[in-house]
Amino acid sequence: MNTLFGTVDKAPSASPTAIDKLREWFFAAEPGASYIYYIGNLAADRGDPSARRSMIQIALSKLANEVLGLARSGQVTLSQRRLRNGGYEYIVTKTGENDE
Repeated sequence: MNTLFGTVDKAPSASPTAIDKLREWFFAAEPGASYIYYIGNLAADRGDPSARRSMIQIALSKLANEVLGLARSGQVTLSQRRLRNGGYEYIVTKTGENDE
């Protein structure tokens, strides 16, 4: 997908395999490459952690935590783009920091 961010790979959905897809992209990506890891409203779609959640909500929380861990370690930067429907594209961009 070509966007303002350049060529961006897009995740299929928040599923139990989404973390595997993210990791696959991360290890193959060059610094500067971007990946849309979720489309929607991440905070609302994750659900209330104190309430019973669906498998998709649990998978989405794991995906968000994985991305946050990469960002905290400096290996990626995070951004989002508001969509016309009120949702967002959540984008992770590889920095090249701490790359092994």
